[in-house]
Amino acid sequence: MTFHGARRAALAAGVGPAIAAIERGDLGAAELAPAWERATLLAWADAEITETPALSRFHGPAHHAQVSAFADLDRGALALARARALVRLADRVPRAVTAHESAALDANGELAC
Repeated sequence: MTFHGARRAALAAGVGPAIAAIERGDLGAAELAPAWERATLLAWADAEITETPALSRFHGPAHHAQVSAFADLDRGALALARARALVRLADRVPRAVTAHESAALDANGELAC
């Protein structure tokens, strides 16, 4: 009688798959406790997801796709910022004066005409 009451309570709690696996003999004695814990936690998670609107609307693959797209955009923005910074630095670096150009400069460094 106790077994049947516990079985009914377990089924009502949403751990039917674990009960079925135990009854079929798919699980050995050492696997019963971890399987029961897993089934209980999965049932609890399903109940929480169903009762919490934000969780029930969550779609993992769509979220992962958005995260990946953001990461791609972020890497692109960083590369663009790096390239712009290098261009600005390159514009500030003085050019090397060739021998021909230095011959055209007077003693004050101005172009001799």
